[in-house]
Amino acid sequence: MIVVAAGILLALLILRALPVLFWLLVVLCVMAALGIGQAAPPPPPEPYSCQLYREAAKKCAANTIGRCNLQHEVDRLFQLCLREGGKP
Repeated sequence: MIVVAAGILLALLILRALPVLFWLLVVLCVMAALGIGQAAPPPPPEPYSCQLYREAAKKCAANTIGRCNLQHEVDRLFQLCLREGGKP
């Protein structure tokens, strides 16, 4: 008798919880369809010319004696980096 009463009580609890679970499932499906909660795609990699520009600029900055011999190369790489969409 107690088992039957527990079963009926459990069935009532499940039936009462079904609408909540149904709407929770609907909300989760809509979020998945719209892409809500997904991470943004990673940014595109930096152009190689920007990496070369940064290395050449560091070499020029380290040259404390007089004018940098690589200044023309630094300027060229800077322009190339900008042309390729980089941010030097």
